[in-house]
Amino acid sequence: MDRFRPPRARSTANQGGQLQGEFAGDSYDECVDEQPSLTEQRVLLVPGTLMSAKSYDAVRAHADLRADGLDADGVEWMLDVPHCDIPRAADCVAERIRSGTGPAILVGHSTGGTIAAVTALNHPELVSGLVLINSGPNMIGHGAVDQILQTLRESPTDEVWERFALKNVAPGAPRRWIDDMIEFSRRAGAATAASILRSQAQLDLLASGQSSDLVVEVLHGRLDEKRTPADAEEWEHVFPKAAVTVIDDCGHSPHLEAPSQVVAAVRRVVGTLQRTGV
Repeated sequence: MDRFRPPRARSTANQGGQLQGEFAGDSYDECVDEQPSLTEQRVLLVPGTLMSAKSYDAVRAHADLRADGLDADGVEWMLDVPHCDIPRAADCVAERIRSGTGPAILVGHSTGGTIAAVTALNHPELVSGLVLINSGPNMIGHGAVDQILQTLRESPTDEVWERFALKNVAPGAPRRWIDDMIEFSRRAGAATAASILRSQAQLDLLASGQSSDLVVEVLHGRLDEKRTPADAEEWEHVFPKAAVTVIDDCGHSPHLEAPSQVVAAVRRVVGTLQRTGV
């Protein structure tokens, strides 16, 4: 057990007031009162910075998720809300939920975890549960944020995009994952990446209060070069019911590297909601 291991965390090997920002403030229609059954709830998949919703393809196609009848869709917030901040991206997710039939379970990776958490805090009536992947309530423990922002200001080349992509996965990851991240980075662009990361760096959800009733599963790949399991455990100060699972042989992106673990976390959220009748 290393010193970063959350004392209450599970550990497993890979088996397969509102927060406001400069773009926040758009209003939306009232949420419908009728709640769908749990198996009719959508699961919205929120990727991290410079990663597309395609990175969740293995999660969406997983047999267990499909067997449960859960409808999972990705949110391409980097393309849909260019030059955005975290609250505006969260409002984009909220708008997607409102376009459906009721609350959704949000799965958020890295920056997408922050976006998902802010969606839940700002729009609690729309979010029935969270799965937060290799994220944290702030960027205090995240390495080299200022250096990343400086690099993004310097018109990154494909070599830079590749360097960023390689940090998203453990060594030996399939080359197609890296190529997909490079291609999406070109499409999304440095300006949008810098805008969201500046916003994330200024945000500390530890100061936002608690959402004591929300069902939350937190996953963290122990081989992550960007964050430690201690960052994952800090979510318990925002969501007291959060359950932390550390995946021993996984890097920064369990949804790519260990999709079965992400699906299992979604199913645990669904199971808890069914048992409690929330």
